[in-house]
Amino acid sequence: MTDLSYPSAESGAFRIGSALARAIGVLRRRPGPFLLLAAAAGLPMLLVGLSADPQRALHGPLWLAILAQMAIGFLAQGAMVYGAFQEMRGQSFTLGESIAKCLGHIGPLLGAALLVSLGIMLGLVLLIVPGLMAMIAWFVAAPACVVERLGARDSISRSAALTKGYRWRVFGLVLVFEAIVLVPMYLASYILGHVAGPLSVVVLQYLFQVVGGSLAAILAAVVYHDLRQIKEGIDLDQIAGVFD
Repeated sequence: MTDLSYPSAESGAFRIGSALARAIGVLRRRPGPFLLLAAAAGLPMLLVGLSADPQRALHGPLWLAILAQMAIGFLAQGAMVYGAFQEMRGQSFTLGESIAKCLGHIGPLLGAALLVSLGIMLGLVLLIVPGLMAMIAWFVAAPACVVERLGARDSISRSAALTKGYRWRVFGLVLVFEAIVLVPMYLASYILGHVAGPLSVVVLQYLFQVVGGSLAAILAAVVYHDLRQIKEGIDLDQIAGVFD
């Protein structure tokens, strides 16, 4: 069984530091499958970034890459959710198993990916704040879709219900996470850009995004677990038992 410490449902506690520490712990113990999945998700944008004709990319390949990355990224997140729960409860898993669990629910995952991405982008375009609110409310849509085998809309509704009452804490968690990932990335990119040129910056940012993407997917699984335990009194084995 796992040696991770989870908040009790009775305490009603959702701790930012605890959730982040446990997500980092999962990634550190078994980085391979998570990093490979995140690397695959980031490939479309990497290829565009390495394009010899960035102006041409703006008129076609860039948008195709964005759509591809959204779709692959959500599927990769679904696969990482499975891996995260297996790792959290101390059970082994393979990359193939993770992908198979995800592919078995590919339609709803892709639908949820499209709805979440469009909703967040629309909110950001309008006034920024609605987009951030949607991002927080739908933070655990992928785990809800994979674990509870829900449809696209139901996954989003389920995420909104689970995060209700805890969205400021989830928002704080996202801010801390972004600071941990983005601040070093931008600093390193600034330095490297003056030393080795723009293509090296593209590769560096891709590597940061691989680590950040894998950690974000694991973090969503941890947050989903915590919210269900706090609100419904369900423990880790009951949640992850759907994969047995």
